[in-house]
Amino acid sequence: MDSMIRKLLSELPRLETNRARAATCKICASPAVLFDAVDFNKHCSARRPYEFGLSGIQVQYYRCTKCAFIFTKFLDDWTPDEVARFIYNADYVKVDPEYLGERARRTAADMARLLVGCERLRILDYGSGSGRFAKEMTERGFVSVEGYDPFSSPLRPPGPFDLVTCFEVIEHSPDPIATMRDMCEVLSVGGAIIIGQSLQPSNIDEIGGRWWYVAPRNGHVSMFAEESFVALASQVNLTYYRGVDVYPFARQNPTPVVLHAITQIGVPASVISLTAPQAPARSPGWHDVENGSDGMFRWTGDSAIRWPNAELGGGITVIKIPFISEIYDGFSQRCRIFVDTEEIPTRVQGYKLVAEVTRRDPLRADIWLQTPPPATPMELRGVPDHRSLGLAIRCARYFADNTGDY
Repeated sequence: MDSMIRKLLSELPRLETNRARAATCKICASPAVLFDAVDFNKHCSARRPYEFGLSGIQVQYYRCTKCAFIFTKFLDDWTPDEVARFIYNADYVKVDPEYLGERARRTAADMARLLVGCERLRILDYGSGSGRFAKEMTERGFVSVEGYDPFSSPLRPPGPFDLVTCFEVIEHSPDPIATMRDMCEVLSVGGAIIIGQSLQPSNIDEIGGRWWYVAPRNGHVSMFAEESFVALASQVNLTYYRGVDVYPFARQNPTPVVLHAITQIGVPASVISLTAPQAPARSPGWHDVENGSDGMFRWTGDSAIRWPNAELGGGITVIKIPFISEIYDGFSQRCRIFVDTEEIPTRVQGYKLVAEVTRRDPLRADIWLQTPPPATPMELRGVPDHRSLGLAIRCARYFADNTGDY
């Protein structure tokens, strides 16, 4: 054995879960736990993420327990000069060959089709890179498209702009709220921001840092789920619209032209996370609060659990019920979510029950969780626990008290 390896191994502490590092979410300020760690040289390639070898520099990523935002603090104290020297240097094109123009040409063709009727609006391409997107849009008949990039085009044109586009940019920001606020400063009162971004896949819990988009060598320090975008929108008083690969964030009263454009792209969407009550100490249908390594939770004791008077927004409302355990394998797969008396198609995504409701107008309704009959650990495994248990659902206190928890 190499002597240095022997020394490092001998100095390792005993394995204890409380040694795992934690952080605070940069978007919603909820607890974030260690998600994964990758080598600095990992870049955006699904098949060969380490084709340039290992740097020996570990980059740790965290994931928010509430809004699912994945982030690293690795670049937080870097200066712009350091970012330019170690990431956006002459080798950057090797890890992002489409940076020079191919992606911009493809994006412009898509956006010109989606933004029909917006040809005379003022548009700012935020994080414009090589500037190709603005040129391509101009060639397609858009009369006022300008670019801004803190590295390649640092002189920002004066606002306001009707649309601010931001394609494959915000994942590079170590402070996404500050980046959104910066875009809002030049956004008109009836305007919208359009973000192009890869969101976390449904199997992110399974693949972890192997997801191709977790790529520090590309400067990818912030990775978003839909909950992250909803939380981010709330921080800057914008409304999030669910699209496909592109996602509008609109002012409260967009102009008719802007509204027409963004509704061609997506639908207003919100997310509510339904958690176990923190108080009183005893609640109907719930066992007492417990505190485990994954946070505070309560076991369900009845097969029907109600969250009264929940507010569902206009458009799409995603209902999520986060849990940390189930009384037996497959129990969660048999659970169903109802809005009042209407059963909503329900799926298990990682350790969350997920259902979606689409409504034209906002409404308040009771949300019900219907589970299989609870079972006792005694009858299942001979453990001396006679409680009837179903799902161990996270407590509200586990999350920051904002963006729609009940």
